[in-house]
Amino acid sequence: MERAIIGVLAKALGYDSVSADGFLTSGGSLGNLTALLTAWRVKAPEKPTSDLAMLVSSEAHYCIARSMRLMGFPEEGVVALPTDAELRVCPETLQTTLEEATEHGLQVIAVVASACSTATGSFDPIGAMADFCESLDLWLHVDGAHGGVAIFSKLHRQ
Repeated sequence: MERAIIGVLAKALGYDSVSADGFLTSGGSLGNLTALLTAWRVKAPEKPTSDLAMLVSSEAHYCIARSMRLMGFPEEGVVALPTDAELRVCPETLQTTLEEATEHGLQVIAVVASACSTATGSFDPIGAMADFCESLDLWLHVDGAHGGVAIFSKLHRQ
């Protein structure tokens, strides 16, 4: 059953349902923790979390910061990204925020986007955030626990 669901989700997201893989969790908090642990193990497997950081929307669900604390990230490792009037991450602030974190001795390994924010329903500009992450070889995690289902809507898919 799990393999079939993963295949349907992969196909809806535009991935090859044969080579894409994953597993189901019992909730969004555990899913986010699992994804952030994966980001850490892929992007900085030899580094302790005390020097690492992730850029996170100021509107992100509280479980993101909680997960990072459980993993041992320092408080300053949860680097807040500014949002616009519609409470979406401002992509033009990504580079500056990254540089400021680096100046404070942190190594940014990931960016966390919300699709959508639990408190406000705002969707971050995932395409622009993905381009930024790809250009710098950063992990992009999209918390889609609440809004990810929009991928199945013809009207709201974009």
